Amino acid sequence: MTPEEALARIVHCLDRAFIGGFKTKAWAGALARVRETDPDELAARAKIAQEHVAAAQTQARSDIQAQVTQAHESAHRAADQMRAQSEQAAAGVSQWWTDVQQGWSAQMAKTRHDIEAKKADMDAKRLQRRADTAESDAIAAVAYAEAALEEAEYAVLDAALARMDADASRK
Repeated sequence: MTPEEALARIVHCLDRAFIGGFKTKAWAGALARVRETDPDELAARAKIAQEHVAAAQTQARSDIQAQVTQAHESAHRAADQMRAQSEQAAAGVSQWWTDVQQGWSAQMAKTRHDIEAKKADMDAKRLQRRADTAESDAIAAVAYAEAALEEAEYAVLDAALARMDADASRK
């Protein structure tokens, strides 16, 4: 099914169901735009849009991943420097400073653990939302298919009735 055929079918179904308003106008406008535009140009536009979306998603993800990696490495370097400095001065360091450093290390380990736990929780929630959306889409697709079948049944019965009326009028 071509984009034009799909849009024409949607507009037809909306029209048959007497659904008006901005949604119907939007679908009809999309159909008109598709009909005005050369199919090769539509294909080229779709390909360009798809490439832009993919590039934006990849770029944004890679930028964020680079920032996360850089911040993680920076935090490790700072902790390593602190540890190295305290080891160099270990002979003259009081017990208080050792306790502070150990407390700092424990706090940083807990913070990293908490961040990882939150990331895992956010990933689980994102996956749950994605599954919910996919299920909703599937339900909508089934409802659309059921409506299309009902529309087809109506069309068949309407055609049969029209044939009967035509045959009866010839007698």
